[in-house]
Amino acid sequence: MKMDKAHRDARMKQSFFRGGCVLVGFMLLSGRAVWAQTATEIYSKVLQRYMRLHTYEATYLMTEQMPQMGAIQLKMIVKTIPKERKAYVVSEPSGAGTGQLAMASALGQSVSVSDGKEVYLYLKAMNSYMKIPLKETSTQFGGLGMFAGGVPSIAQLKKLGAELKLLPSTSFDGHRAYVLLLTIRAPHPGVPPVTTKIYIDKATYKLLGSSGDVQSPQGIMIHATMKLLSEKLNPPLPESLFHFTPPPGATEMSGLEGTVGPPRIGTPAKGNKP
Repeated sequence: MKMDKAHRDARMKQSFFRGGCVLVGFMLLSGRAVWAQTATEIYSKVLQRYMRLHTYEATYLMTEQMPQMGAIQLKMIVKTIPKERKAYVVSEPSGAGTGQLAMASALGQSVSVSDGKEVYLYLKAMNSYMKIPLKETSTQFGGLGMFAGGVPSIAQLKKLGAELKLLPSTSFDGHRAYVLLLTIRAPHPGVPPVTTKIYIDKATYKLLGSSGDVQSPQGIMIHATMKLLSEKLNPPLPESLFHFTPPPGATEMSGLEGTVGPPRIGTPAKGNKP
């Protein structure tokens, strides 16, 4: 009987241990399912971080590469009032470009101003500017940092027909980062979807940068990357910064609707029917 009782006790201990392991494993798996975030949840936290700020300032390094045409780098300084969708963006060449794009460096000098209703894009080399209505779907190529009225909301992305997908995490500029794949399908036949990888700091949900391929109105594929160099949260910004006054002698020109800087996603060149 002693042997039977000892054996029975041992079996009970084994069953308890196995049961405990199964329970702990289930809790870990359940916890993993709860703790794992979706692409939309991660993106929403980026929005929350940005929208709770009164003012925001960031400096980006943007690189554009075109096959057989070379590359150009632009330094972009962004100053915004997130909740009012006001923005001031200065773009200027950073170093000499390569190939044919080296000659286009001067065209990289621009100033974009959003007063919350209208967007103005001034091209210094041409001493010309465009005035464009700021719409819910206004966006531009080159990454999330340069959207006309700030980082677009989930609703705005849906209007663009955008899809968000969570990719495996990686390291970006020394930071552990979430990677979101943003895909926007153009409304025009023959225009390929725009795909952009967005890199988000895991610790702070800061937007670290982006990379992707876009198509210009002329049909040329451009590989564009952006890297955050620095940022300031709630810096003092004068209201006058968000009001555009044309420089002396500047002429107004017509442009593509919805653009600030590079053309709007999926918009064919004027005069070219898809």
